[in-house]
Amino acid sequence: MASREIRGALRRLSRLLTWILALAGLLLVAGAVLGWRTMPVRSGEHVVAGLRDLVRIHYDGDGIPHIEAVHDTDALFALGWVHAQDRLLQMEGLRRTCAGQLSELAGSESVDLDHLMRLIEVERRARELYDQTA
Repeated sequence: MASREIRGALRRLSRLLTWILALAGLLLVAGAVLGWRTMPVRSGEHVVAGLRDLVRIHYDGDGIPHIEAVHDTDALFALGWVHAQDRLLQMEGLRRTCAGQLSELAGSESVDLDHLMRLIEVERRARELYDQTA
């Protein structure tokens, strides 16, 4: 009986890993197709609410951002802004995956993964952990 349970658990784990790999491949394809539309803005001026003073962000020849700010909080805000700009598609995919809403973008292939994520309540647990640390 235990052997049958182990095989069932291994089968479920194998399916989960298959879905995760399929999801990674799907996100890579989606990133390539939509990438040109989500390219970060690397020049110009932006007015952003929430800063105490002027912040300058410039990118070197390797595309690495350099942030100049008077206040540490402004520098951290700018760092988050740069990360969000560079990783928007990735963050949205991960958010939808954890919320069990990936099928809304990826289609029926990810319904089982959505079901699993809703079953184990990843989004709810993440919110609880966030609320505990806030």
